[in-house]
Amino acid sequence: MTAAKQLAPVIPEAVAAGLRRLEALPPPPLAEDRSTWGQIAADALRLARDGWLELALSRGWTPADVLGVGAQGSHYFEGLAVWLRGRPLILLDATTAIAANEGAHRSVFNRPDRRPRPAGLVVVPLWKFGRR
Repeated sequence: MTAAKQLAPVIPEAVAAGLRRLEALPPPPLAEDRSTWGQIAADALRLARDGWLELALSRGWTPADVLGVGAQGSHYFEGLAVWLRGRPLILLDATTAIAANEGAHRSVFNRPDRRPRPAGLVVVPLWKFGRR
């Protein structure tokens, strides 16, 4: 069974369906680096499979906070799955996620809806990024 098909039932069906779609999609034309995009998709699916997405949603994070990206490749917004870059998540609360780096170092991610955004910024789920 694939990772996206093992999603917990509390994940909204539209999000679960989007993750199943993401799993089967090739990198979008807007992806600057196809291998990076593969890691982003893998991280998104891992967050769902390992229960982090469910936990985030239960703690007030939105699907966009976890699985969103700025439309048209905007670097002003990246959700948790984009930020992880293969690092394992070790802690998540209502406003912050912490990932392990090599050695004893940690990286901190603040929930995107808590940060200022440029006016007019469009955020899309990963499975819609660069697609019609």
